Amino acid sequence: MDSFESLLEESAKTHGHLCPGQVVGVRMALLGCRLIGLDNPKSRDQIKKL
Repeated sequence: MDSFESLLEESAKTHGHLCPGQVVGVRMALLGCRLIGLDNPKSRDQIKKL
């Protein structure tokens, strides 16, 4: 999985700026993926698991 920093940077680019909610959101997404066993949620096989 991508690093926290790279995911946060990608989120900021998409959103147009960086805000505190994005930091929490990226951390929650990382934890959620880890808890359900996704190590690469961008891959087609992993998306199907969702």
